[in-house]
Amino acid sequence: MYCDRCGVENFSTAQNCISCGRNLLFGYVVSESQSTALPKATSLNWTRIYAWLAGGAIGFYAGLFFLFPAGYSAILWWIANKTLPSRVQLFVPSLSVQIGHMIWFLSGTVITGLLAPADVFEVIIFLSAITWIIYKPSIGAVLFLAAFQVFGIVVNLIGLTGAAVGSIPHKALAVTIIFRLAALLFLWEGYTIFQRSGTVATNNAA
Repeated sequence: MYCDRCGVENFSTAQNCISCGRNLLFGYVVSESQSTALPKATSLNWTRIYAWLAGGAIGFYAGLFFLFPAGYSAILWWIANKTLPSRVQLFVPSLSVQIGHMIWFLSGTVITGLLAPADVFEVIIFLSAITWIIYKPSIGAVLFLAAFQVFGIVVNLIGLTGAAVGSIPHKALAVTIIFRLAALLFLWEGYTIFQRSGTVATNNAA
């Protein structure tokens, strides 16, 4: 694996460039001290590969229901990498996936006229969690956002069992669940790297 910043060759399992400290997974530069502190790639990377494969399968099944939130997430990912401060860069994948999904969800409910008070409450909770993790990354913010997504997965799974396979509700719920799972995966991955590098504040420091 070659670093796209300095061109130095690294081991295929390397997390950061051995020369310039660039994060080879997320594409941002960390300091030398952080680079030595960050963990190397682990089996979690295989989990990520499996997640992408699962996402591809859902995308094949759901079609446009998957394409739109995936497109929103990709655009947001690119923008966030350019604009968000370094303290939250490791959370960019998770934030992008979650916000991209929320944009798709809101646009769908508004277009169909099915926006309910419960949906508004969900958006408020979601925005609160996103704001918290952006302005003060901490274990509390991570757990709050994770709990939000886990609760959503449970609710969506209940709805999925009652929907006919191949129907619009079934496809929409399947996409929602895979995006929530991806958000949790990226959230955990970002937090573990941040925690082991000593970058994320703990609740005691919050």
